[in-house]
Amino acid sequence: MNAGADTDGLRDLAPLLKPRSVAVIGATRDANRIGGRPFHFLRRFGFPGPVWPVNPRYREIDGVRCYPRARDLPGAPDMAVIAIPAAGVLDAVRDCQAAGVRAIVLYTSGFRETGAAGRALEAELAALAEAKGTLLCGPNCQGAANLLDRMQANFSSALTEKDMPVGPVGFVSQSGLFTGILAAEFRDRGVGLGYLVSTGNEAVVDFSDVLAFMARDERIRVVAGYLEGVRDGRKLGAAIRVARERGKPVVLLKVGRTAESAAAAASHTGAMAGAYDVYRAALAQWGAVEADTIGELFDAVEAFAVSGKTARGDRIGMLTNSGGLGVFGADRTRAHGLRMAELAPETEAAIGERSFAFASASNPVDFTLQGLSDPSAVGSHLAHIARDDNVDVALAFFGVQKLHVDALIDEIDAANRLNGKPLIAAWLMGDPEAPRRLRARGVPCMAGPAE
Repeated sequence: MNAGADTDGLRDLAPLLKPRSVAVIGATRDANRIGGRPFHFLRRFGFPGPVWPVNPRYREIDGVRCYPRARDLPGAPDMAVIAIPAAGVLDAVRDCQAAGVRAIVLYTSGFRETGAAGRALEAELAALAEAKGTLLCGPNCQGAANLLDRMQANFSSALTEKDMPVGPVGFVSQSGLFTGILAAEFRDRGVGLGYLVSTGNEAVVDFSDVLAFMARDERIRVVAGYLEGVRDGRKLGAAIRVARERGKPVVLLKVGRTAESAAAAASHTGAMAGAYDVYRAALAQWGAVEADTIGELFDAVEAFAVSGKTARGDRIGMLTNSGGLGVFGADRTRAHGLRMAELAPETEAAIGERSFAFASASNPVDFTLQGLSDPSAVGSHLAHIARDDNVDVALAFFGVQKLHVDALIDEIDAANRLNGKPLIAAWLMGDPEAPRRLRARGVPCMAGPAE
């Protein structure tokens, strides 16, 4: 078993993801360069501990003394970021170990993903780290960020903006760019991130280690990830179990499903993709939610993060302003193995009392043009659906809704507060600000019912 790991082989990543001090090996004055970003990000986002630049080319960077080697630092950093060419990495790791560094984020490429010579270099790197119990994230990764504690060592351009919302989502990816894509999407949605970790080639620290560590953080509500392949399926199952035992959903996008994409994964990070059918069966058995598309991943994570409620079953109660949207939504519900709820007679009767004669009071409930003239009636319909004992999840789909938006948001918010059932909205076209405003009220809101 690895030093610092539990009986399932899952490592304690506190020195890596909750460090008290950080050194940046290869730090530069240019904040746009890979070596410059972590130093400037950590200071800009208010990392509370010391940040020491290490580069023999400089005496100081932005008024902070720069040291020629890690072993010259005035203290032992918990974590070091290494951003130098591959040829110098082994010596830099040895220097960090001599300085007492406990964890390393290694941005550098040129290892297993490049072929035989790179695999040999990575094997030497891994042996060096394991011999001293050094937590190594990477190589060939975009870095790690713990936004909850203002530790920003991920060089993604998506994190250059200070308005990145902080929140209950932990995301780990074997693709560096994918972390940036998710961060940019969630910033646009106004959904907060807690952790954003790119694991790259996983010479030491792997996907499962990060997944379990994030799940153990009480501030995290949902853990999610982009997965190309794993070398230890049992360990992945243990990590998912850590999350599920704490009541936290796990949402994964598994790629490398075909022979061609598996070969692409091997050239990308050296990942062993394996047979997709085996992954699919295992993920279902372990209780993970598997997304089939990028959009589905984003929407599922948002639903769990914003709502914070757990469905007790698979019966869907749907409210919409269009019969066509209702039919489409019912099709998608069944396609995902869910059921359209059979509303109680008293629910249908109560909805019918405040509906137009040509509207439908059965599930999916179509309130037609009522949203243009009577928002309170729409809210009443949604409340009846949410209260119905036959409904496990309430869905409210609005198409091209631009009138009475304030009132409708208030009504949706009120229905969401009635009980512990999840309520999810979809706002197709219409007022472009409505989705963000609903999310701010604790109501997940999608662009439409497609996923």
